[in-house]
Amino acid sequence: MKEKYIKFLKKNVVVLVILLIVVCFSFGISYSNFIYNSNNHRAVEMHIDKLNYSIKINNTNTNEITVSPGNSLIELEIESLNKINTFYKLFYLENTNLNLYIYENNTDGTIDGNSKIKIKLFISNNSSDSINCKFLVVGGYINNTLDDIKTPLNYKEIKDKISVGDYFEYKIDENKKYNLQKEFTQNNSDLELSAIKTNYRILNINNDGTIDLIAEEAILLSNNMLLGGSNGYNNAVYILNDICNSLYSTKYSTNARNLNLDDIHKYTTTKLIEYNDNIKTYNMDSIYIPTIYEDEKNSIINNIHTNGVLLNSEGNNYITSNFKIVNSITLHETNNINKITKNNFINDIYYELFIEKNNKYYSPYYLSTRHIDATDESAIFGILSINNNEINNSKLHDIYNNTYKSSLYIRPVITISNNVNIYFDEYWKLNKE
Repeated sequence: MKEKYIKFLKKNVVVLVILLIVVCFSFGISYSNFIYNSNNHRAVEMHIDKLNYSIKINNTNTNEITVSPGNSLIELEIESLNKINTFYKLFYLENTNLNLYIYENNTDGTIDGNSKIKIKLFISNNSSDSINCKFLVVGGYINNTLDDIKTPLNYKEIKDKISVGDYFEYKIDENKKYNLQKEFTQNNSDLELSAIKTNYRILNINNDGTIDLIAEEAILLSNNMLLGGSNGYNNAVYILNDICNSLYSTKYSTNARNLNLDDIHKYTTTKLIEYNDNIKTYNMDSIYIPTIYEDEKNSIINNIHTNGVLLNSEGNNYITSNFKIVNSITLHETNNINKITKNNFINDIYYELFIEKNNKYYSPYYLSTRHIDATDESAIFGILSINNNEINNSKLHDIYNNTYKSSLYIRPVITISNNVNIYFDEYWKLNKE
């Protein structure tokens, strides 16, 4: 019997080996399927736990806000109440009269466990009535994808963006004129200026929902638009702002003015130019100071603080009196950056808007900001300007009553009203209906 069994095995060894291979392969598949299904089951179990988040709107614990007609800007804070990192998407209860855009957000759709993120949202209410806007955060597990988060019924995802540097269509009346009177400049006669068409980009969205635009290029209204002397220093800020407001305002704007140093310093990592604590005092029988200096903040004349309150970027009206003669003035010295680079700004887009675009510097342009350089030889009163990658004091007058003249470009800044709705079609446009 034993011999027959051995003989049978020898004769059928090939068949037995094949049968054994088939059995092992089948068992392997069954085991693999078990492992795969078990892993899927565990994954499903992981997703059963609900992900939780809390919402604050403008520092108030709520997920709803009443949106007035027109445009508004809110800050929304999302807090993850989960111990693990998750994906998330932000939704709002859909309403055809509401358009929501992300203005400032540095995340990629993920949020760390037990952490917070802040998002600024620009909201445009196209109706004439206030609308209640309700927000919802839906989370997803990191071992899935962001796309696995589905949009809840009746909600719409907030994913479109409005950003600094976006192009914005703004049309002016090119027939507008401005009469620049010779008494307040270095011109021999009055000068008629006309608006020049250009493109515009978004500089900032303000907390009240208004939008600041900046002219894409510096604009030269006339080679003969000369500022100089004490009357140039007295009136430069007012004149530049008044020119922009007269030529570049429309019914869709609340204001137009020329760019100033304060506008730029909102977005720098350090001051491009500022007064320091070192002082110089000038004593002479006759020191010629522009009349407005007496009203400027921190001015010291004849060793007495004048209690002036006027800031260097302020000028509210024409000043007809040119200068005053005093015996002493005390001034602060200046620190300024030699060469302006991208590192001086909080984001490269601001370097592009103010200094250099497409590897080309802007034409030299005025800032609506007065400045005084206190040197060993003299005190020089001027107006700041951007020239290539430098910030300069374009001198107009000194304490010896010398007059200096300059003619540069301007950079209009237009503030769009918050009651004018906008929409995007290749670039941002005004809804004029």
